[in-house]
Amino acid sequence: MKSNRKKRILAAILCMVMVLTNNFSILAETTGAVDNTAEIETPEIEVSEEVIPEEAEPEESAKTPEIPEEVVQEEPAKTPEEPEEVVQEEPAKTPEVPEEVVPETLQELKYEDEQVNIAVTALEEGAIPEGAALKVVPITLENEETKAEYETVGQKIQEKVSEEDKVVAGFLAYDITFTDAKGNELEPNGKVKVSMSYKDAVIPETVKENGGENAEVSVLRLEEDENGNVKDVVNMSIQDTTKVETRDTEEGQVVQNVETETESFSVFTITWKILLSDILTINAEYGYLDSEGNWVSLENEIAKLSEKPADHEISSPAERINLTEKKYQIEIPGYTYQKTVVDDYNKGTGVSALFPGVNIVSGKMEYYIRYLKENKFFQWIGTEEGYPKEGTLYFVYTQNPPEATIKDNIINSGSLEVEISNANKDVKEYKWYKSNSETGEYKLVERQEFEHGKSNISADGSKLYPAYDEGARMHYKVEVIFSDDSKMETKPYQVPYFNELQNGGFEKVSVNERWDHDQQTNEEYVKAGGVWKSTGEGQTGDSKRFVNIETISTTNKNGSFKGTYKWYEGDGSTTDDAEDEEDTTQFAEINCEAAGALYQDVLTMEGEELSYWLSHKARGDNKRNIFNGRYRDEYDEMYLVIVPTSIANENHLETQDNLLDFLKKYATIEIKDKDTWNREKHQNETQNLYNENGILIQRIVSNDVNWHNISQSLAYVPTSSLTRFFFMSGNTASGDNTVGNFIDRVGFSQKLPPVKKEHFTIQISKKIEGLSKERLAQVKNNIQFDISATDKSGKTLTDKELTDLFGVKTIKGTDMSVSEDGTTLTYSLEHKLIAQDASYTVKIEEKEANLAEYVMIPKYKTKVTTEGGTTETTSGDGSIATIKQLAGGTSAAVKFTNSYEDTRYKNINFTKVWDDGGGKFDNVITRPDDLDVTLTASIFVKGENVPLEDLTKTATVNENTGWKTSWEVPVYRVYKGEEAVIQYKVTEGEIQSEYVYTSPNNGVAVEGDGSDYSLSDFSGVETLNGSNGQTTNKLKSEEKPDGYTSSYEITLSNDNNQSYIWNNLSKNYLSNIKYEYEDKNIAVAATNVTDENCKDENYYIVNKLETSKVVINKVWEGNQDNLKLPPSLQVKVNGKSYILTAGDNWKKTITTLRKKKPSYEAEEIIPEGYRQSGKTIELKNDGGAVISFTNAKIYTLPSTGGPGIFGYMIGGTLLLMAAALLLYKMKREEVLKS
Repeated sequence: MKSNRKKRILAAILCMVMVLTNNFSILAETTGAVDNTAEIETPEIEVSEEVIPEEAEPEESAKTPEIPEEVVQEEPAKTPEEPEEVVQEEPAKTPEVPEEVVPETLQELKYEDEQVNIAVTALEEGAIPEGAALKVVPITLENEETKAEYETVGQKIQEKVSEEDKVVAGFLAYDITFTDAKGNELEPNGKVKVSMSYKDAVIPETVKENGGENAEVSVLRLEEDENGNVKDVVNMSIQDTTKVETRDTEEGQVVQNVETETESFSVFTITWKILLSDILTINAEYGYLDSEGNWVSLENEIAKLSEKPADHEISSPAERINLTEKKYQIEIPGYTYQKTVVDDYNKGTGVSALFPGVNIVSGKMEYYIRYLKENKFFQWIGTEEGYPKEGTLYFVYTQNPPEATIKDNIINSGSLEVEISNANKDVKEYKWYKSNSETGEYKLVERQEFEHGKSNISADGSKLYPAYDEGARMHYKVEVIFSDDSKMETKPYQVPYFNELQNGGFEKVSVNERWDHDQQTNEEYVKAGGVWKSTGEGQTGDSKRFVNIETISTTNKNGSFKGTYKWYEGDGSTTDDAEDEEDTTQFAEINCEAAGALYQDVLTMEGEELSYWLSHKARGDNKRNIFNGRYRDEYDEMYLVIVPTSIANENHLETQDNLLDFLKKYATIEIKDKDTWNREKHQNETQNLYNENGILIQRIVSNDVNWHNISQSLAYVPTSSLTRFFFMSGNTASGDNTVGNFIDRVGFSQKLPPVKKEHFTIQISKKIEGLSKERLAQVKNNIQFDISATDKSGKTLTDKELTDLFGVKTIKGTDMSVSEDGTTLTYSLEHKLIAQDASYTVKIEEKEANLAEYVMIPKYKTKVTTEGGTTETTSGDGSIATIKQLAGGTSAAVKFTNSYEDTRYKNINFTKVWDDGGGKFDNVITRPDDLDVTLTASIFVKGENVPLEDLTKTATVNENTGWKTSWEVPVYRVYKGEEAVIQYKVTEGEIQSEYVYTSPNNGVAVEGDGSDYSLSDFSGVETLNGSNGQTTNKLKSEEKPDGYTSSYEITLSNDNNQSYIWNNLSKNYLSNIKYEYEDKNIAVAATNVTDENCKDENYYIVNKLETSKVVINKVWEGNQDNLKLPPSLQVKVNGKSYILTAGDNWKKTITTLRKKKPSYEAEEIIPEGYRQSGKTIELKNDGGAVISFTNAKIYTLPSTGGPGIFGYMIGGTLLLMAAALLLYKMKREEVLKS
């Protein structure tokens, strides 16, 4: 009993200890604050790890061996019996599988070594011979038995790979065959598949050494003849049935699996092939040695060349490089090639060639490149030990002495240009000199200014423009003066072009007097002193040689001309050329032995009008054309084409087909058959088909009766300094491309056409700009030109004398010819007789050229060429032009140019409307300082929308302008002869503000002044930006629009002479006045009527300041009913304070200005007894945000100064000591009793 009581006491003490220690643990778990959370959690993790081993009782380990025994008994009870059953069943089933499956599946034989598994599978029944075994012999360099064969295989596959201009970087080879029971080799009886599967992906060491990262892998098979010699190497990789599985590594492509199909066996190789240049690298440098022996690269000079040096790389051993070829020894301006050396540019004689090759050294293929020097070979680079794999070729040049040359760039820029090489110093001055001959006297060329901003010499003096220097066929040289006053002179250069068309009478290249014609090639004609070329090339009937140009003579001795070139002309037997001079007897036929075009290039001054003249005639047949039983004249067709030479070159207009295709882009050209052409009615005519942007196309039709003389003064405006003139054949009466189109007396020049000494010619033209076709017709119907003149004595000619001299004294617009586009009126007084020694001063005055609603700006220009060939040009403002001296042999052109400016204007008024509550919030200004607005214009004509970039205007609006602007703009624009109303659009630029403004129309103005727009309410909107915005105060001015009056009315009477002038009218008024007369003596009312299109237009753009929503949320962790929550909570967003309360469900929504780059910072005043356990700021797409704060309750230990846990710890310790003492006594008593 006593013992039991003691036990009970001991148990009670232990229970108290457990209670005390458990309470302590609970306190430890439930006590904590934000600062020591981690310290609380850490021991929990550690404890959980320590508890795990304590859960395993010692008895568990004793039961562990029983588990497998139970498993063995329950699961594999039949295990001992299964091997016996398997052994008995497997052999029994093995013979059954082939009998049932072989006809449907494939036989297979296998080979395996430490590197690869190789299988041969029959793809056809019986392909593997009965009883055959698979024999595989790896062919390696290391195996003495296969070393020789390895070298042979390497040579053979290198020969094959060389066909691809490559080399073998490495290979794996296998001799695969079948053998019978006696070891005899057998071939397959059909198609088999050979599969190789490598245990580890493989790549030969030589591939790694030779830059295998660029290698390609192929499967090759060596075919042998009946004696076992290799007769061919087959590339198995080109077959679809061959598959090579590779993987890219830093060392190159490694092979994992290979499959191929074959019907015969031999040596198979897996070959890695690469370019020899991937193994051996040849660098090339071009340069020269300076005076101190330093290498100076010519890389920059080579970069300027159109043709670069050829590639020096060598791909395969079959290549050879001859370094003496020009493609390696390139020409570099300013330098002369000296020699090519290897590796050291300072040493050695020249190397002339490179020879690659391959050697087999110790069974291994080694590649090399040798060079040839002085007929001896030297090994240079290679893969063999002791040689580098990379070398450098040095192409050594010497620097030429400083040199200046003249470069001809007339075709592209119209200039001769000075090029200086090797000077290495700045140029101070260029002096140009000119001479008639290469060895003649050279005179200094002075710089001259011309119209259209042109000059004969560029501002820096480095370029000369021959067209503006009378430089045709002249010789030029240049003296270059450097900054150190040293000088250099170029060699003379002759300009290869003329400033007017040459040999227009075709007399310069004479026809042999025994013949009536001569045919030559372009080259032969030029060599004989001619200038003409032709696009047509055909074969002559006799010699079958190709010819281009045919010249005809009217004075051959044998008289064959009358029979060969006979057409109707009076007596129907002869003809003369078109020129009046007695010694001119030749002309040309455009259709030589093919349809073609004669052409020349002529120097022209851009913008300076050009005149031309020519005579055209149809060749016809040997008799007159008979149509419906009646004789009728025959007609040939020709096209005059003028284009800049640069455009002719770009479009390759040296052939007839190319020229015809080019013309069809701009005009309708139709080549008809003979019968169709001859059935149509024709007459002598000229028709302008196109004349814009420097391209003129004119159609000319002429009969075979008389020469059709055409003369056009100032009819073409060149757009380049070199212009090409074509005379192209069209339809012919003969219907034969080799027969037709005679041409003579051709001239093109910026001088006027020549006239005889007893005649004069005056051409009057009027160019009209800025009018529609309808308005042009009005001008033509009203305009006239009055001619007056005085003789040498100053006497004014009477009307009769004027009529006798000029044929007319007044030229009406209705009498003038009109250009195709209607903008040019022309009238010619051609070849008028004038008395010998007579001379007149002639005035031509333009009248009735004004047009209602337009302001006319008249200008004139006269160009007079006298009998001696002197040309004088005068120009000025006004409507009266004067020819100071009109005498025999004078050719004059008078051109009036009238630019018409439309007076119909209106105002485009623009207002900027800001929908932003005044643009000021909490001393933050949201509006920009100013804003750019742009006015654009366009017209819509015949389905085409045409922007008018010249009317684009930009204005800046701000508070000082009242955010308004106005433009005065034209109402109409003429385009392609049509008058169209101009449509205007106003757009705004980017708003330079950190806040977001939007426009309902994406920044495009709408009609109105914005007064009817309803502004938004911005009350309650906050900035959340502190004072970071602009705070500048702006001034604002008021602007009142001008009033508008619809019409002005006055009364006409005898007191005001039935007339009235309106002064200071707005430009939106038309000036057409309506009159209603009942009696001349009765006053009537006249009203100036407005054009609706001329009314002012008002536009505005609204920009609305956008806002965003910022939502602040407060989240309390735990059950709020059990928490003692504060009545309110203060939070700050971007420095601004807000109060959250339970009444608002701890939520606050703020409307703020939207920023382009919004950012938010938030903080809260954490209430006592709580900690912040979370804070998130989630930005929204609209610039707003959702801000959430999360708070958790803090549980604390007893406050400092109380008993705390110290008493518990002391009490528990004492109880443990008491229990230990009691236990000791109890054990002691038991020992004593025993």
